[in-house]
Amino acid sequence: IAGWVRPLGIEELILASDVIVADDWMRKAYSLAVPEDVRLRVLSLGDTIRYLDREGGSEKQMIVVESVADAEYLIDGGIQVLVLNLGCIGYKEGKVEITPYVYLSREEVEIIRKVGRNGIRIEAQALPNTNPVNVLEVIR
Repeated sequence: IAGWVRPLGIEELILASDVIVADDWMRKAYSLAVPEDVRLRVLSLGDTIRYLDREGGSEKQMIVVESVADAEYLIDGGIQVLVLNLGCIGYKEGKVEITPYVYLSREEVEIIRKVGRNGIRIEAQALPNTNPVNVLEVIR
């Protein structure tokens, strides 16, 4: 969070997670990582869709999800996304290396292809000062 929020000038960070919203300890832990001048909202996936439908999005807003499937859920729910950045998705058996810090399963690759057909740019980028990798080009 710290590596992205400051360099991008983020004013509102939405942590969209059905798991974290239900866990007081995790919510508090994440709130400690967010600078005081950045609004943090920890919302369920459904509440994220409702919140953004009501309030709208902005260039100074970042939405963080736990998985490619959660990103797909938000996009299918009507969230307008220009760029989907795959930060760090660790290795697990059955996943293939896309970059040294992004590993995807076959199911995740299919989700990425589907989301990409909507005109959304899909990048892998560890930090804002590193060059983004076009994930759709890599998985072709």
